[in-house]
Amino acid sequence: MTLRRKLAIVALLYTIEGAPAGVFRDLVPNFLRSQGVGLAEIGWIGGLSAAWSLKVLWSPLVDRYGERRRWIGACLLAMVPCLAAMAGFAGSRVDVGLWAVLALFFVASATQDIV
Repeated sequence: MTLRRKLAIVALLYTIEGAPAGVFRDLVPNFLRSQGVGLAEIGWIGGLSAAWSLKVLWSPLVDRYGERRRWIGACLLAMVPCLAAMAGFAGSRVDVGLWAVLALFFVASATQDIV
């Protein structure tokens, strides 16, 4: 494998790794505001970002079981339906389903960061 190809793969992986943080920081609050959700509820959803801080708790399991490619693929396959499911939560209230979808998205994102 050439150096250019290795650098391209690393650049792609870092771009994919940073995308979920952008979704959390930009997409989720804008989506919820467009649905009429109050700022207080949006602030509480910000607490789900604790998954990135708590990822040290499950990082040994990720390192021990499976290979990196499979973990990355599984995390991406978990995040895509979460984003699609978010579109189904229209309305001006945040219910348990939306919390669960966002929590799964952020845990998958944190796991992808570990890998």
